Amino acid sequence: MGVLIWSRGVVALRTSKDQPTSLFVGRSASPVVPLTSAVLVKLITITSPTKLCKMENVRSDRFHKPEHFLTLANASPIRALADVIDTYTLDDLRQELCLWQELAFCNDESAYAEAPARENLLTFLQAFQRTIEALYITRLKKMKYQSPARAALNSPQLLTLHEQANPMPVIRQFADTFPPSYTQAELLDLLEAVISYQGKKKIQLGSAVFVYQRLCFLANLAYQLP
Repeated sequence: MGVLIWSRGVVALRTSKDQPTSLFVGRSASPVVPLTSAVLVKLITITSPTKLCKMENVRSDRFHKPEHFLTLANASPIRALADVIDTYTLDDLRQELCLWQELAFCNDESAYAEAPARENLLTFLQAFQRTIEALYITRLKKMKYQSPARAALNSPQLLTLHEQANPMPVIRQFADTFPPSYTQAELLDLLEAVISYQGKKKIQLGSAVFVYQRLCFLANLAYQLP
């Protein structure tokens, strides 16, 4: 028995010794019409590339969020990086990550209940913050103007002067040290620890996912740069 899938499974062609070649629609178990040359011509006309493209355009227009950060990140990582920098200074992200680390260590129900996991997180966050500073520098160098106050908040604290002048090796070192799957898992564990925290500190959970998306974007960007 042979099966030909046409247009993402909309039409299937089955042949066998006991059954004549027939036309199927969807996942129907029984033939709709016998396949003849006239039917095949009609099928090709119905499923022509032009009509399929029109169907694709209708779907794209409906299921599309042009203002969403993830849409921007996929379409233009450079513009997305500029958006992150406009939203968060380096000092903002340092404070966020410091708070997230503290909440994770104070959460006995998190992935960081054991000492080895906490040690790995410390190592990861140190390298990640250095990488964030390096990513910011690559963009800030191209910005024509920053107010003195904002420039002070975007001042690197973990990179040497030599690394600030040449930030790409810092980014490559992060990508070489931490596999993408580990980075994704670590950031997700960190988010879970923040959300499930039930201690005395008051936190704004509404911004947690917002921050998480930006952190994931920065991490992914480190693997994409040449």
